[in-house]
Amino acid sequence: FFCRRPLRLGVGTTAAVTYDDRVARFLRAEPTTYGQVLQRLIGGVAFEIIGGPVCADGYNWWRVRILTTTLEGWLAEGQPGAYWFNIITQR
Repeated sequence: FFCRRPLRLGVGTTAAVTYDDRVARFLRAEPTTYGQVLQRLIGGVAFEIIGGPVCADGYNWWRVRILTTTLEGWLAEGQPGAYWFNIITQR
């Protein structure tokens, strides 16, 4: 699959899950849509970028750590015009 240019994010960037389509996002064990779901993420859940990006299944995936639980996994960034998180602080 083709991935668009990833967002320009660095390790240490913090962001929060967002969605306008009312579909929850998933934190996955691997950077793929087939990866085991570790956690269902609702809007407003904050996280820190700790790695990535990795291109898989047409998405750019970022390794993230959920700030309230320290749970780590992979989160897709979405697509231009429909990104799945808002940046809080950028590095």
